[in-house]
Amino acid sequence: MSESVLIVVAVIVVAIIVVAITVLGLAICVLAGYLARIPDCKVTIGEVGRAIGAIVGVGLEAVAAIITSVRRP
Repeated sequence: MSESVLIVVAVIVVAIIVVAITVLGLAICVLAGYLARIPDCKVTIGEVGRAIGAIVGVGLEAVAAIITSVRRP
């Protein structure tokens, strides 16, 4: 495959990863909002923030791996 085809595939994969991270982050926020209404719930906003940060970090690592693999000769 040519380099331009690989770049297009990488862009599509990155777009899919970004959408998945966004949906998962929104789901976590909705869950945190729901759990915040429960008096006995032990989940804190800090824990939710760490979870979202971990998800975004994994997504960024995946994007970096894809981009670096495309640029290799």
